[in-house]
Amino acid sequence: MDKLILTPQLHAILTYRIARLFFLGKEAGCGMGQKDILSNIGRMTGLSELYYSAEIGLALKINHGIGLVVGARCHIGNNCLLHQNVTLGDKNGGRPCLGDNSVVYAGASILGNIQIGKNTVIGANSVVLHSFPDDAVLVGAPAKNIKG
Repeated sequence: MDKLILTPQLHAILTYRIARLFFLGKEAGCGMGQKDILSNIGRMTGLSELYYSAEIGLALKINHGIGLVVGARCHIGNNCLLHQNVTLGDKNGGRPCLGDNSVVYAGASILGNIQIGKNTVIGANSVVLHSFPDDAVLVGAPAKNIKG
């Protein structure tokens, strides 16, 4: 139990989930300052940036999350695994959508208004700038699908 409490990845996800609840309650005028405070706490204790306006599905797992950035208004599906120094972010005002059951390895960047299909694997240090279908295996900069 102590290991769970002290895990930076857990801090990042937990503070994101709470800040997201405050963000979604903005129509009622609640929690506007709290979400920013929680986001900063998550950044400091979790060593990752999970923006509260990002939509992150159930069962996100962060492995060695130092340097992880999930930018504002990005979308991550259910059951995804993200490694250290991964970036999901803006390019020319567009934000990426990562499909369910996808794995993103260390140092990869997924940028812009693109759709990454379900069950996709993105290799270390890949730079993904275009949409790809389900079950892709993406590697390189710029990323290419190497699955048959």
